[in-house]
Amino acid sequence: MLTEATALADLIHEFVLTVRDARVTIFCMSLISSLDISSLDVQPRRAFQPRRKASEPVVTSTGWDWMLREAAVGGSDVEKVIAAWNRRREASLKDRWPLILSRMKSFVHRRMYTVTLSEIDDVLLGTDKPFGGTDGRDSKHGFLHNATTPSPINLILHSLMERLGRIPFWQDFEAYLRQHPLVLLSSIAAYTGLPLEKFQGDWLDFDIGRALRFRLATAYNSFIRELHLRAALAERHGVFIYHHFLLDAEFKIDFTFRDIAIELYLVNENFKDDNDSGRKLRCFDVNPGRDVEVVSFKLRHDAKLYDKPWLIEDSDIERTADNLLSGKVTHPRKPVF
Repeated sequence: MLTEATALADLIHEFVLTVRDARVTIFCMSLISSLDISSLDVQPRRAFQPRRKASEPVVTSTGWDWMLREAAVGGSDVEKVIAAWNRRREASLKDRWPLILSRMKSFVHRRMYTVTLSEIDDVLLGTDKPFGGTDGRDSKHGFLHNATTPSPINLILHSLMERLGRIPFWQDFEAYLRQHPLVLLSSIAAYTGLPLEKFQGDWLDFDIGRALRFRLATAYNSFIRELHLRAALAERHGVFIYHHFLLDAEFKIDFTFRDIAIELYLVNENFKDDNDSGRKLRCFDVNPGRDVEVVSFKLRHDAKLYDKPWLIEDSDIERTADNLLSGKVTHPRKPVF
């Protein structure tokens, strides 16, 4: 009898504990449900949500229509920007402009999307030195840095790469410009007032020629650096970025990745710097509706590296890949209210 009583007492005690625990649980649930989530100190982090799906197919060519669609993502009045650009070019090039515009609209970037890091290594070994002994002091001769060329130098280089089917060496680029003076040299001659024959000679023999060599070498090195960045992101990190010469020239977008614009530049107080005091527009100013990832690099003072393209460091490329994939960009797009 005593054993049965003890067992019954234990059962009753367990029942009481269960009921008490249930009440505590109900009370806690009631308390939690009454809390306003906005009153909590720590807000849950909102995951990056690209407006386009990550599973989009890899693009293998980019042309005029692709450029117009990409430009619109950033919130710019694309029609207005293109119209203003068209008026400026038409005023300076007059009768030549319709043909040049037609060729620009028909140009398609293809070869850059097959460039490999191995190819770039071969070019760096085989190319002549772009600067050829010129330096920043030469760039000031004749205010040549302000001269407008018929086609963006970036486009000339990409067009030459499509023609050759490979990355051009510096000597390929120089020879092409001499063989086709209407592409650039005739306009430089008209801008400076010097005879075209002067520019058919050695550019290093006269001041404005040295200014031209410096400007073209800077453009060539930038071209190689951009090809290297694209190839490194693709081969090492599986991140595929895309380019169009007019996105670069008018919308300050060097590359795109999903909805992110990528801006690549040398920090320089005369052009673009970390304090926004340069004379050139920054990408996030032109594209307020687009996330912008900045890939900047600084002057390198190693004499051995001076007359070679300054490639983006591996650590910076890896960080860029991480930022693009996570959406933790330098300049998030401005919110729309």
